[in-house]
Amino acid sequence: MPAKTAAMLEDPIWIYDLDFATPTTQLSEFERTMAMDTDRIYPSHCHLPTVKVGGDDKRFITNNASYLKRMMADADHSDFGNKAAQVYIDDALAAGELARWEPYSGIYARNLDTLRKSPSS
Repeated sequence: MPAKTAAMLEDPIWIYDLDFATPTTQLSEFERTMAMDTDRIYPSHCHLPTVKVGGDDKRFITNNASYLKRMMADADHSDFGNKAAQVYIDDALAAGELARWEPYSGIYARNLDTLRKSPSS
């Protein structure tokens, strides 16, 4: 039986570099990553306890894509930016698939600004 691979991804509340890849491109990359034979995922800027217990499974990718899709859906609304970051991952938090990690609190504001400046995808 061939060995499964591990992948490294960023946590969901991260800075989307839209100069490098549009939201649509990033969502395509999440789909491509889901198709890989990956058993475990290790966050590249991580919460050490997550790594110590063996990383995450593919729900981590699904949660990244969901975070981006939900923010994109809200980006054109006049009240965009009034929600807490956790709102975009509330189901994953409730399911225990993600945990709120304080060091990412400041990054959320940068994500909002990045999406505000992004051309529609």
